[in-house]
Amino acid sequence: MSIFYCVVANSHCPLAEYSNGGNKSMNDFAQKLLKKLNLAEDAVEAMDLDGKTYSYRVDNEVAYVCVTNAAFGKSSAALFLRHINQLFDTQFGIRGKATKLKLDMNRDFAPTLKKQMETFSSDKGAEKLQALKKDLDNVKTNVQENISEFMSVALSVLVNEDEGH
Repeated sequence: MSIFYCVVANSHCPLAEYSNGGNKSMNDFAQKLLKKLNLAEDAVEAMDLDGKTYSYRVDNEVAYVCVTNAAFGKSSAALFLRHINQLFDTQFGIRGKATKLKLDMNRDFAPTLKKQMETFSSDKGAEKLQALKKDLDNVKTNVQENISEFMSVALSVLVNEDEGH
């Protein structure tokens, strides 16, 4: 279970990146993917190519791309990118969207990328991801139950009002 490469970019250029032993063609493909993304629309997607999964997240005109092995999983990559998104926003805020200097934040953010990639790729990180997935599944189930309950109550109220008229 490994994350090989991660890059953060705005519409002008890559802002920070870290490579963890991946090959150059993999990194180049991730850079090409960045250029094709529409940063005006928030999105989360993943695609498989040559045994690697290329996942991306676009949020507030900033793109986050990571390359993982297939065993890492698309949902794990999405959680990882969401976490990186939060860390980047906390550290740089609006500056991340506005800067036009290539790799302007690399010195400050590449160590963060490295640490997070190592953490999420480790066994402990895998356990953390599984716990996060379980929590998200529980939240989803609770939301669905609450919506069903709300709809049932709302329907009962409507029926009672209709019978009263």
